[in-house]
Amino acid sequence: MFRITGSVQNALLTAAISGVSAIKPVKVDEVVKSSEELKKASPEGKLPAFSGSKTAAGFYEVVKAFLPESSPLLGKNDAKNVEKWISFVVDTLEPSLAAKDTKTVGNLKKVNKDLASKIFVSGLSLTVADLALYSSLQAVMRGWTAEERNEYNHITRFVDTIQHQDKVSESKIFTEVSVHQNVSAAPGAVSTEKKPAQESKEQPNKTKREEKKGGDKEKPQAKVEEKKTERKEPTAEEKEAQKKAKEDRKAKNAANRGGQTAPEPKKELPVDVSRLDIRVGKIVDVKKHESADALYVEQIDVGEEKPRQVVSGLVKHVPIEQMKDRMCIVLCNLKPSALRGVTSHAMVMCANSEDKVEVLSPPEGAVIGERVKVPGFDGEADEQLNPKQKIFEQVAVDLKTNEEGVACFRGVPWVTSKGHVSVPTVKNGGIK
Repeated sequence: MFRITGSVQNALLTAAISGVSAIKPVKVDEVVKSSEELKKASPEGKLPAFSGSKTAAGFYEVVKAFLPESSPLLGKNDAKNVEKWISFVVDTLEPSLAAKDTKTVGNLKKVNKDLASKIFVSGLSLTVADLALYSSLQAVMRGWTAEERNEYNHITRFVDTIQHQDKVSESKIFTEVSVHQNVSAAPGAVSTEKKPAQESKEQPNKTKREEKKGGDKEKPQAKVEEKKTERKEPTAEEKEAQKKAKEDRKAKNAANRGGQTAPEPKKELPVDVSRLDIRVGKIVDVKKHESADALYVEQIDVGEEKPRQVVSGLVKHVPIEQMKDRMCIVLCNLKPSALRGVTSHAMVMCANSEDKVEVLSPPEGAVIGERVKVPGFDGEADEQLNPKQKIFEQVAVDLKTNEEGVACFRGVPWVTSKGHVSVPTVKNGGIK
């Protein structure tokens, strides 16, 4: 019998429900009997119930029993890496989180480090490994403080990215985790923050003598209160003098500032595509990363004095011959980050479906360095996006290609002076 932890079970349910029309009849004898509750979750009543905790291999076999071999959720281009992550979640991370043992912090730090250069754990599309990892992390994250969410910033970003994937949100297996504010700990949630020593609940009772002394002090206090109430209201002349003194202080302060008035508080900017500095670029040089087989290191002309160095995880999706000298779309105001020792100063934007990744292309004749705009969202881009505010992650939820493969924000096409930005074949796909 395969025994799977409860939260990882939810990952399987998400995968199964999201592709229920393609689910194969289960033919694995070791799968335990289906429960009535889980049967109701699937129109075809084919979802099994699991309990306990054991082998990752069993989990992966059950997933394959449900989903057709062609399903992108199995990570067909990198099945070994998918199975490796599932093994880590089921055999290492889950037991550690459940036991709240000394290995918990170490495991979370490892995951946070591994996610630093990744959107998904395997490739550039959602797999069941992402669902398994997300299933475990979202549970523990509900008990984190704001400081812990900043400490494990890549886990926080990963959880937010996965929970906004269509397959996850539509399955309704998980309740969304708020990543923009501190959430009180859920029952049974694991927190890595040390709690302060509990203060004494009760103060020692006063003796009768102390109470008596306290009572004797009440009368003088009453006299003080009476004196306070006896204060006279200021006369008209006194009020005028106070007003003039206030105006004089205000004028003096203005003079000290060179006659300038106090600056107005900054207006809160909208969270939309106008905050992103998206430009037309051209890849003038590209090579493989010396210490990471899945990464390219490109030099991209975005209309500045010299090309920007950009690191992209596209090796498994786009041949190097198709990267050289191609026009592309570049997000230019991300904070620079090091990926395997090489600093990336921008991001090549791509459209992705469940089984394909394509680089976004400007229309023919587009000017290198030209800013890509979206009509109706005309604000100025941030000089640099603040990673703590998660602006790009929030905007990316509404970045998609339409039925014609045109890049859109909330259904409005991206435009340049020469026309729309698009991809050849990815329709209704996400954009990252």
